[in-house]
Order: sequence, then structure tokens, then C-alpha cells
Amino acid sequence: MSNEFEQLWEDGATIDFREDNEVFILQGNAAGLRTLSRMLIDLSQRPHGVHQHLEDFSGLNLGSLPLILVHSDIAQI
Repeated sequence: MSNEFEQLWEDGATIDFREDNEVFILQGNAAGLRTLSRMLIDLSQRPHGVHQHLEDFSGLNLGSLPLILVHSDIAQI
């Protein structure tokens, strides 16, 4: 799975995931946001339970919090 997601990374993509005063901030440059949107679209087309780990050693900027993208069937609130 991770190899397939790695192919979605656009050259020059930067994504940062941090917490500031109990608020989570996900930010990136244009290439990073396009990469993230491709990952989410790809994930939405896979079976429930499929997930992808993003960490500062696997694509996120150094110092970013770990982030797990999960396709789940949660009920609407």
C-alpha cells in the first residue's frame, strides 16, 4: 500500500501537520495540497479499513505530528 501512495507525491510537495493551542493545523504548499487531495481521493476508492500513515520520515515536513488517513464507514453526526 505505501508504495502506491508514494507514487502520488508530487515533486516539491510539502505538508505540515501540527497542533497549536489544542487546534490541529494541516498546511502545505500547492503541490502538497494537490498530493494530499490525490491521496484522499485514492483512499476513498479503496475498501473500508484501508489506511495510510504519514510521518515526518515518510513525506511530512520534519517535526510534523504523525497523521493516519483512514477510509471508514463512520455515521454522519
